[in-house]
Amino acid sequence: GELVMADWMMLPQVRSALHMTNSPATQWPGPSYNWNYEKKYAACTDLTRSEDTPSMIDIYHNIAPRMPGRIMVFNGDTDPCVTYEGTRTAIQKVGFEKVSSYRPWFYNATAASLSLLKEKDPLFGPALSSMPSGPQMGGHVVDYEHGLSFATVHGAGHMVPQFRPQPSLTMLNHVISGEMLSPSLPSDVDLASMTEREFELFLGDWVDEARDYNYVGDNWRGDGEL
Repeated sequence: GELVMADWMMLPQVRSALHMTNSPATQWPGPSYNWNYEKKYAACTDLTRSEDTPSMIDIYHNIAPRMPGRIMVFNGDTDPCVTYEGTRTAIQKVGFEKVSSYRPWFYNATAASLSLLKEKDPLFGPALSSMPSGPQMGGHVVDYEHGLSFATVHGAGHMVPQFRPQPSLTMLNHVISGEMLSPSLPSDVDLASMTEREFELFLGDWVDEARDYNYVGDNWRGDGEL
């Protein structure tokens, strides 16, 4: 699969589409045709996690405190290949303190152009529409110290940007800007201490803030196109 992809990436029309026609590269970065694979990490292998064979849990624990900005680990919540429950548990095991509880996040479902809907593959953005629908739930997110976050993308399979391009773009914009995907929530203890009326008022205000322009981005009122 990798070799076929490498050949495809070097096709003249693909290089042109990626604005790489003047690139000095003569082959797509990747393994050569006589490469051998050596297992070194306890990730997607049958190796046991140890000091000599670290897993992604160890790698995130090592790099997150040393990296500026935000690290977003994400899963489509309908991914049949890598289920989000396993990734969520792995990020918990990194051992960082939670700074904001598991909560929804939203994106702006703007209108897609008719030309895009006509030309796109059926598996790209199946939920795209010519009609805007405003802020919609993008998934759930939880934040930890050192800028490490885990997010799900609602309705996405393994290739998240393919299935859900609009929420994927929203998530990417928040990673680049270093901002949280949605406002923080109080702890479960604090939420449980609220009266029913206090919780109702708090939740209404929180949802309004989470669906606001500052979180969902430009054109959320439906005056733009994808």
